[in-house]
Amino acid sequence: MLGAGRSAAAAAVALPAAVLQLALFVLLSKVVVALFGLVLRSRAGAIASGVLNALVLALLSQGGVVAVAYGEAGGLPPAVDAVLHALPSGWGVVAVESAAQGRWALSAGVLAGQVLLVALLLAAWAALLTRRVGVARTTAGGRGRMRAATASGAVLGRELRTWSRDPVRSHQLTFALAYGVFFAALPLLTGWEQMLPWSGPVFVLMAAMLSANVYGVDGTALWLLLLTPGGDDVRGRQLAWLLFVTPAALALTVGFTVLVGGPWPLLLAVLSALLGGCAGLVPLVSVYALVPGVDPHRRSGNPLRLTEDEGSATGMMYVMMLLGLLPAVPAAVAAVLYGWAGVPVGLATGLLCWWGLGALAARGLRARPRTAAHDAHRAPRPGHVPAGGLR
Repeated sequence: MLGAGRSAAAAAVALPAAVLQLALFVLLSKVVVALFGLVLRSRAGAIASGVLNALVLALLSQGGVVAVAYGEAGGLPPAVDAVLHALPSGWGVVAVESAAQGRWALSAGVLAGQVLLVALLLAAWAALLTRRVGVARTTAGGRGRMRAATASGAVLGRELRTWSRDPVRSHQLTFALAYGVFFAALPLLTGWEQMLPWSGPVFVLMAAMLSANVYGVDGTALWLLLLTPGGDDVRGRQLAWLLFVTPAALALTVGFTVLVGGPWPLLLAVLSALLGGCAGLVPLVSVYALVPGVDPHRRSGNPLRLTEDEGSATGMMYVMMLLGLLPAVPAAVAAVLYGWAGVPVGLATGLLCWWGLGALAARGLRARPRTAAHDAHRAPRPGHVPAGGLR
């Protein structure tokens, strides 16, 4: 459209420029995914990529805020506009504009640069494909013996070590935390700071969305649990999730609320209900809407590929987002109408959801082990069916 609106010559240049630009974006995405496989082998890389991904998603989610700030600023500053044109993502526009102005040497040079960059990205992708990258086993601290007096305590210890050692979970937790901060901070571009205290609740909701398939990502190891189902595993996972999510959520909410001066009752009521509600929903949704997971050693070059059916896993995350908001509704209404009375409503709602939904999840594990096992691994390979069947 840009070329057609300028001249016939610009329109002729626009077609190859658009094709090369599309190839550049596709290959760049392939290379980035492959590089993530390398980066996620370490906890530091997993954390860094989580922050970067969160920033990108927050910018996309708050596009309206960015547009308003752009309008208030009267457009992009000249320096920023020059940088955008200089980046490879703007080369197609530069080629078309140069052709429209009769600067054919520059236009041809930019097109040649696109061809060269596409060739380099293709070579880089081919080189990365030759390396079968998986999530490396971490050997970080905490080598002391696990001591637990109860079954749920043993599960809690296992989950705490998994959350602290697995780079994929480090990536997810960092992503959720960074997204909450970026999402709430972007309105500062327009001078609105009242969104900042909501970074805590947003973090809780995002953490629940990423944990929605907590049983599915166990892969074939889920069979061991299904042979001896019970409520201990559910309670242990709930407590571990709360121990990792609650401190950061409280720090964000309280810290930013102090900074902006409220509203205390509404925020504390909503946060309490969200923490308990999501802690109950995470195992419940995972048990009753389980998506088959990929064993860690089979994730190949993309450690974030946790399931074969990524579409269903994404759908589960959106379902979790909608369900996760429901426990906060009574607490929010009570806080708006009655002030501090909403806080005990939020605490009671959260506690009831944690206990009741967790009990329903445990019942699902006890009552439907064969169905859940079949869903978890629809096409078991020889040697993976435990003694006794589960047919």
